[in-house]
Amino acid sequence: MSIRLRFAITKDGTRVEPQRDVEAFCPVCNKPLVAKLGLVNAHHWAHKNGVKCTDTWLSPETKWHNNWKNKFPKEWQEIRCKDNETGEIHIADVKTTSGFVIEFQHSPIELEEIESRENFYKDMLWVLDLGKPGYRNLLTSKHFRGEFDNFGFRCTNLNELIPPEWINRNSIICLDYLGNSELYEFRQIYCLIPTGYKDATYLYELGREDFITGIVNNKLVVDLKERKEKIQEPFRFSKTLRALNEKGIHLNQLNKSHNQQYQSRTYSESEWQKIKTIQNYYKKTKS
Repeated sequence: MSIRLRFAITKDGTRVEPQRDVEAFCPVCNKPLVAKLGLVNAHHWAHKNGVKCTDTWLSPETKWHNNWKNKFPKEWQEIRCKDNETGEIHIADVKTTSGFVIEFQHSPIELEEIESRENFYKDMLWVLDLGKPGYRNLLTSKHFRGEFDNFGFRCTNLNELIPPEWINRNSIICLDYLGNSELYEFRQIYCLIPTGYKDATYLYELGREDFITGIVNNKLVVDLKERKEKIQEPFRFSKTLRALNEKGIHLNQLNKSHNQQYQSRTYSESEWQKIKTIQNYYKKTKS
């Protein structure tokens, strides 16, 4: 199946949808595109036969994929993103006016590519298509198990429900079990907020329309980022404290250290930054 694009660019850089008698080019590789205006598939642009785009992340899109993209303004869809340092160019499924990227993932994907996309886009969110019988059966038979604490619902059995490469990612992962169906019981969206520590992940459930509206008005993006920061802070604290303990630096020392030298010892710059992190967190929790 060939790569399909909804938008191409003209010589003057204008974004255009598929239409006849228009000379248009790929926004990534700049090669000429052909307008496909048939009666079966949605109208789209395609590269000429035998031509491969330099954006290796582009893949054939499903109905599920297109349905999701169309929930958002056209101006946000298929946005060309370039790394000015490396020159690397990719097309984001959706990019909001605040620069937040959403990638909709239907097919299996290698861990290496997941990490590459996260490093490239940085500020992003994934929506995974789990609307397949196998994943739905797992959800209905095992459910999300875990416990509530001060940060929300901490899920303990994600490894039984979703592919392992999606557990505790750097980015927020959203699970969509509806697929192309209209089954009411699968209309919720489940957002996974990682802690950055092993497989500890918090789960945030919300309605589909609330999810879409929250992305459009940017409130959900801000909320999820704040939740992620609040959840990850104590885990970063614990990780930093363990690293210092391994070097013989303990909490009673940290609270007395007011400069980079303490008890005839001069801390390295990295150690000192860790100490300041511990001190700031400790003061915050005690205030």
